[in-house]
Amino acid sequence: MSSDVWTFFGVMMSLLTVGLLGYGGFVLINGIQVRIKLRDRVPPSLDPDEVEGLRGQAEELEHLKVRMLELEERVDFAERLLARPATAGNLPDPSK
Repeated sequence: MSSDVWTFFGVMMSLLTVGLLGYGGFVLINGIQVRIKLRDRVPPSLDPDEVEGLRGQAEELEHLKVRMLELEERVDFAERLLARPATAGNLPDPSK
């Protein structure tokens, strides 16, 4: 009876080993295929005209950013002026 248990255990371990080796081989082959596909991909090159267009857009954005900051300062100044209480001495007399 003891030899039957050892035989059964040996067969089960053999099946487990074969399954693990098969799975490992599958994972290894799949990984190699993915690496080959990634290696064979050629990165897209940028067209010089496209690069110049992007540089022009970047310069335009910088110009707009500076202009926006100036406009924000003007709006802020106008808000401060409007928030001041009006004094009677500064206003002209409308009856004259």
